[in-house]
Amino acid sequence: TLFPYTTLFRSPLHEMIKYHKVGAYLRSKGYRYIHIGSGDVERTDKSPIADINLAYTSVTELMLSLYEISIFYHIALELGWEYDSRLIQRERVLYTFQKLSEIPNMDPNTPKFVFAHILLPHYPYVFKADGEMKSSAEARKESFNKKYLDQLKFANMKLKEFIDKIL
Repeated sequence: TLFPYTTLFRSPLHEMIKYHKVGAYLRSKGYRYIHIGSGDVERTDKSPIADINLAYTSVTELMLSLYEISIFYHIALELGWEYDSRLIQRERVLYTFQKLSEIPNMDPNTPKFVFAHILLPHYPYVFKADGEMKSSAEARKESFNKKYLDQLKFANMKLKEFIDKIL
């Protein structure tokens, strides 16, 4: 096939991820299942068994890939308009943490099961430790360990904020 990874994830494993037993079981016990997707359309962007699916919507990975190899992308960069996979990754992660912070206020008397697939630390490395955007030039100059640790520190900071809020 043209895209062999696509057939890999249309397997029994793919079905187990989409229709996982934990979500189904907790829904049967009265929990509200809130699913926050990762942007990975094939695997964890949405769950058919969730009560609520939240996902940062943007262009598809295929459209973005085509755009990034086109002349339009290079013209946009020359004009200072950097809209690429790095920016989308940043926006998606910030969207996920924003939605997580809203969940404690959603129907407070109903128990909730929340699945959030946050791609941190993960390529592309777009976050400094304080959450500011790391430019492409900065990321190219830094070691893998520095980029990874910066994103890990940022993820830990955001998770601590969320845990404090729900406690």
